Amino acid sequence: MRFYDTGEATARLHHFFAHTPNPALKLVAIGVEDSLWRILNAERISTGEWLVTLKARGGAGLLPEVDADKVPELGRAGVVKAVDHMVDVAHRETPGSIVDVARNTAALLMGVYAADREPDAEKRRRILGQDLGDVCKHFRDNVVLKKLEVVTSAGHILARLHPRNKPNEQQRHDLRPVTEDDATFAVSAIGLLLNEFQWTRTSP
Repeated sequence: MRFYDTGEATARLHHFFAHTPNPALKLVAIGVEDSLWRILNAERISTGEWLVTLKARGGAGLLPEVDADKVPELGRAGVVKAVDHMVDVAHRETPGSIVDVARNTAALLMGVYAADREPDAEKRRRILGQDLGDVCKHFRDNVVLKKLEVVTSAGHILARLHPRNKPNEQQRHDLRPVTEDDATFAVSAIGLLLNEFQWTRTSP
């Protein structure tokens, strides 16, 4: 069996397997398990062989490297662990799961950033325990944090994407389901937060 990519290069494969049990995603791993491709189309050609059009799985999973020394100590371990988990999920899970994890990761990152700028210990604890919607509200209401409009907007979009992963919310509000493109955006949004907070190795 021959396997064709969009560049029309060919390679003979002895084995291939679906990366996920959900056949609607049409993902395959080629060579190594984290080399994921999405099947766009498959058709039998005149020679009897299959012509398969593939697309690399977009930017999902491409996050900047976290510099732990730049992350506030009060949330350093949690941030590093959450970003590592985000990368793992981005490579292995469904779009809905990726969006859900991105929402939780954004709440943590934004909460740590905001709490580090709060002198009152009780308020710091409260901020760290907030969900994403409440953290976004805190950013909008805070005199200093409201200047980070890009951060607040990214968080707000992730919060709005989350209900699209719930069938009852889809039906109630006539929402479309979460897509691969949404998942790619969600992971990119986490990268944006890391860069805006200057917690990456490329940050000044």
